[in-house]
This record gives sequence, structure tokens and C-alpha cells, in this order.
Amino acid sequence: MGSSACDWCATGSFASQSGAGLCLLCPGGSYAPVEGTTVCTSCPAGSLSTGMGSSACDWCATGSFASQSGAGLCLLCPGGSYAPVEGTTVCTSCPAGSLSTGMGSSACD
Repeated sequence: MGSSACDWCATGSFASQSGAGLCLLCPGGSYAPVEGTTVCTSCPAGSLSTGMGSSACDWCATGSFASQSGAGLCLLCPGGSYAPVEGTTVCTSCPAGSLSTGMGSSACD
């Protein structure tokens, strides 16, 4: 027997058209924070969502960055640069007289 009411798509999922028979999970790099979403939102630069069905994005850890929105992963800062705070969109070059020898530094020595 048919349903007498429609159900809202759960957080982390969406239905973009009316008359949908199922909700789709948001792809990596996007999220749906509330029930009943019609389109997933791209994670802002400096953040990521790695799996499908995210209801929120996570900030990139110190020493890493995501320069564009919709990231599915954060990249480690290359040697000679650093990211001192979470949510960095671009690594900062170490100033003259200092260095960071490895990847993923949160400070220069």
C-alpha cells in the first residue's frame, strides 16, 4: 500500500527533483547539514569531507591545506612552508633565516 506522507531526506543526503523515490548521498567534498536538502553544498576552501553522506565538513589540520572548495582531501604543506592553524587555504613560505624540512609542518624552525 502507498505512503500517505513524504519523508524528508536525512542529513548528508538530497533529492533534487520532486517525485523522487529515494534520496542520494552527498558525494565526497560536499555536505547536507539539514533534512530535506535538494542539493549538497561544497565544503569551503580549507575544509574537506572524505566520505559520502556527510552532514558537515572538517577543517584541514595544521600543516595541511585545501585551496579550493569541494575538497575530498587536504594536502600537506611542502617543505619550506607551513600552515599554523586549522582550515588553511594556502601554505605560508618560511621567512628568511628559517626552514621546515619535511612535509606537513605547522611551524618553521
